[in-house]
Amino acid sequence: GEGEGEGEGEGEGEGEGLQGHHLQDLDIPSHETALSAVTLAPGQSMVITRNAPRVDFERDWGDIGDALFNNAGVVNSGVPIVNGNERFALLKGDVVVDGPAFAGASPGRCYQRTGVEAGQHSSWTEVDEDRATPGTADAVVGRRGLTITEWCDADGAPTLEYIELTNLE
Repeated sequence: GEGEGEGEGEGEGEGEGLQGHHLQDLDIPSHETALSAVTLAPGQSMVITRNAPRVDFERDWGDIGDALFNNAGVVNSGVPIVNGNERFALLKGDVVVDGPAFAGASPGRCYQRTGVEAGQHSSWTEVDEDRATPGTADAVVGRRGLTITEWCDADGAPTLEYIELTNLE
């Protein structure tokens, strides 16, 4: 399926450049966020938050360590607005790199990737937001390259909703 397999430049020890990549809600294609032109080292994550500076995000979610941070500045439309049933995908140009992710619908719930097939409910573990781990993704067996590894619908603090991408080795 789309988004399976190895990402571009996934050689041993290489980083993954995000220039030209964007996150998109496939049900509302105008809802998208371009990613900054940075490189994720192998095993490194990027947390893309709806509309919060890093200091506010870490106050509520905890320290995200060496993960990169991207405040999308999304207020009323875009990604990562998480109101339920969104199908997020990571694209480079018009090509799907990963996703669409399983469409969860529970406020205050987070989804952590465990399987290769992003669109399958069985590829995600649903946890309470107090068990979220932004910036510390686990490996997804059978998947390499840029991967959507976690996303969360922050109950009561919508500006702190986020999607996590990881360069899986």
